[in-house]
Amino acid sequence: MRTASMILIVAGCASPRTAPPALHNVASPPAAVAAAPSGPPSCADTGKPLRDIWEGGDPSARQAMFVTACTEDRWSESVIACVVTRRPDPDLCLEWLGEEQTRRFSARLLAVTEPPTPPETLCEDVSATGTLLWAPVLTVADDDEGFASELRDDAITRSCHREAWGPEVRDCLVSRDDAAAIAACRGKLDATQAQALAVALADADTLWSAIAKLKQRPERIACPQVALAHYSDAAWRGKADALSPGDHKRLVARSRADLIDTCDRQRWSANHRACVVAGGGAVCFGGSELYELYWGFYNVPFAVRTGIPACDRYGELITNLWTCPGFERDERQKLLESYHTTIGKLTAAECQKVVDGFAPDIKASGCRL
Repeated sequence: MRTASMILIVAGCASPRTAPPALHNVASPPAAVAAAPSGPPSCADTGKPLRDIWEGGDPSARQAMFVTACTEDRWSESVIACVVTRRPDPDLCLEWLGEEQTRRFSARLLAVTEPPTPPETLCEDVSATGTLLWAPVLTVADDDEGFASELRDDAITRSCHREAWGPEVRDCLVSRDDAAAIAACRGKLDATQAQALAVALADADTLWSAIAKLKQRPERIACPQVALAHYSDAAWRGKADALSPGDHKRLVARSRADLIDTCDRQRWSANHRACVVAGGGAVCFGGSELYELYWGFYNVPFAVRTGIPACDRYGELITNLWTCPGFERDERQKLLESYHTTIGKLTAAECQKVVDGFAPDIKASGCRL
């Protein structure tokens, strides 16, 4: 048996058995070595002889493909007769196909012997619909369904990843929008996974309850309160600790001001603002990736004056780098984090070494040094 990767006409080389040279320029197809059946052979007769030459996929699909290829690509009578009568190598007859027939046959054969693997159901797919129907069922106002669903989506997705749900469970849960069906799929989880999911959903629902209560007090979720909650003094503890107390205080103030400006300008929803004030963390900002990119603790290009020329130059480069399109945002953040966590501890020689290290990259990106 042969796999599609062993096809003589695809690989352009000899098959595992000793095969004759390419026959496109030969006067006639390979000679038949078995008696021809009564009546002229047709495309319908080519499927069975060729079916078992290759392996992979469904045998009946392979057989049907040969018949289709013969019919649609108009194999010559001589090729058909050769395939039907030649034993044990009917595949050698296919060297007599024309170039376009060969190309089309190769593509067809690969499609039936090496069919594409169905896409894997990801954890991100299991909560695509119906998350409010996951027990305990959560009932919210129509205007709140989207945000409440996002909280549950996040809880379900993280639980799926953390507890390594198997493909059987993930496949079962895709696009389920019926409470009974969802419950049946959840029944496939083991006891540990089921308990972890229950806790995750309970935490998400507790957060939603806190959001609902905060929305009744609009003054507590105004943008300045959102900034104070997210960038609280406690949250900053241990962050950018290489800065002097005065510089650290200015950095915190800049970060809060930036959040307030964005919150006002983008008109963050009451749900969004209340979520941040309630301590929801990354889920309030659309997930951990967006949170880290835009609302972590190293998102303000804040440079300090050290009195050491090389270190002040390091700060200037960091500031210029922030508007440099040649660097991805996460790259800029890593450099900024390194700066904020080391600048107060570096010597002049160490600062100069850093500057010499990445200044050429900035210049190569076409950005201002």
